[in-house]
Amino acid sequence: MTWKAGKITVDEGVTVVDGEYRTDVRWNGWLCPRMQFDAVEQVLRAIAQDAPDDCIIMLGENDYYRYFVAYDLNDEGSGYEVEVFVPDLHGWYSPGYMGWCWEDAEPWIRLQQEQRDFDAEMEAPESW
Repeated sequence: MTWKAGKITVDEGVTVVDGEYRTDVRWNGWLCPRMQFDAVEQVLRAIAQDAPDDCIIMLGENDYYRYFVAYDLNDEGSGYEVEVFVPDLHGWYSPGYMGWCWEDAEPWIRLQQEQRDFDAEMEAPESW
């Protein structure tokens, strides 16, 4: 397995976190990342903020590790799908690995910076 460190996002650059992603594997063209606990917590809190009422995200811990649980009413409405995120042996978490639409955040970061530069230029008084 080959990993590359970088900034990643699951929500088109709204929430950007540091992590690593596999360079040798993609899921339907999307990245397969791993990250530390704080990064997962940041992403899940952002998702929970915009989540519909039928989606619940919990953070917890036991004697061995901290974990995350996401409950989401399934498409058929017959029950909840549960995802539990636990760390690997090195303490890395892989939320939505081969199931969420993760992507490299660098293009989003550049786009946001270009937009800020453009906005600042439009607001600057003209110098004659």
